[in-house]
Amino acid sequence: MTNSDSATFMLDFRMVKAGAVLASAGLMVATAGTGLVGLALTRAAREWLRRSEVSPTAVATDKMRQARHATTTGARAWRDYQLAGANGASRH
Repeated sequence: MTNSDSATFMLDFRMVKAGAVLASAGLMVATAGTGLVGLALTRAAREWLRRSEVSPTAVATDKMRQARHATTTGARAWRDYQLAGANGASRH
């Protein structure tokens, strides 16, 4: 087998350049679309918060109060359950 018989790797650089240009253009369009979606979501969230009757701080405070109450109630129920078992009461 001689060198002239071996297959050579031929790359069409025009096609590679065209593919790179198209990929770059697609990336720019996708980036612009993502930016527009982000902008629309931000505007919608701001408008929703502006129209909300309860401030986000008040909602967070209320949820924290609810979580504390649930934690206290759960701990009390667990403690009462353990005490009932220690006193020989049925756990069923």
